[in-house]
Amino acid sequence: MLNDRRKPTTTAKFLMASMALNLFIVGALAGNYFAGNGSVLPFEREAPAFDDRPPGPPPMRMMTRLRDSLSPQGKIVFDEEMGPVMDVIAKNREPGLFKHMAKVLLKEHPADSEINDAFQTFAQTVSSEITTVLDHMARMAIRLSPDDRYQLAINTPPLSPQGAPAGQPPRP
Repeated sequence: MLNDRRKPTTTAKFLMASMALNLFIVGALAGNYFAGNGSVLPFEREAPAFDDRPPGPPPMRMMTRLRDSLSPQGKIVFDEEMGPVMDVIAKNREPGLFKHMAKVLLKEHPADSEINDAFQTFAQTVSSEITTVLDHMARMAIRLSPDDRYQLAINTPPLSPQGAPAGQPPRP
């Protein structure tokens, strides 16, 4: 019987697998670096330099984007009506509410009532926020110019898939 040298040995297979793993790791680290993190370490906690979103949770970012779209007079009205509301939302978005829910969910054997209570507290907080925001936005909209009301309309989530209230054509 002849020994076929074209067939890889166990050592050769091990070396090829090691080389493939090394190439994968180097590629992952290089990809992380070139993606904008500025570090080859994938667990770096620093935000990427290209992330130009305003800080804060999505509701705060939406409000900031809305404010930025208004005229100077509209920004004054926005600040008067929405400033206090944004402070309340920011306070509610602090980690306390989420930590409480996480603490309950991460217990080894939480009672059903504990889980229900944690979610009810969260739902009541969010529901209260939405009601407060909408009340203040209505007061703000009454005081805005037509152009700023248009900005308010196009910078808030659409009411229908067409982006206008049902039965009305979208404004050009």
